[in-house]
Amino acid sequence: MQSKAYALAERTDNVAEYVQATNTIYNLPPEVVSDPRVNRAKQEEIATLLGRLTAFQTQYQEDMQASQGT
Repeated sequence: MQSKAYALAERTDNVAEYVQATNTIYNLPPEVVSDPRVNRAKQEEIATLLGRLTAFQTQYQEDMQASQGT
């Protein structure tokens, strides 16, 4: 049970990290947003975080199905 609680806490942290990263993109000054290097770095950061969130969501769904099957 503790491992499930830890996994949930880790997912919550990742969601918070994703939200923070997306918020920083929308709050950048216009001169920074127009810099393609910044955009590329932010897109890579968000893609990485989104991939992690997707993996956690998949694992969560598998855990739920497994717990309902037993």
